Amino acid sequence: MEQEEALDELLRGLTDKQKEYVYNYCMNWNLELDDAYFDYEKFEELDLKNLPTFEEEKEPEIDLPF
Repeated sequence: MEQEEALDELLRGLTDKQKEYVYNYCMNWNLELDDAYFDYEKFEELDLKNLPTFEEEKEPEIDLPF
């Protein structure tokens, strides 16, 4: 529980898409326990200040001939 709160504090200020990116990047599988876990070593590799912004792409406006 304390680790989850500490992680929430580290991810404060990120968008939902950026948090999703971090979780997807850092989740790993423990073969011995047959369970998923958050890999803090991978987390330390991330540069949280330079994550992709994941801005929604706007569809280009098309001028129709009619």
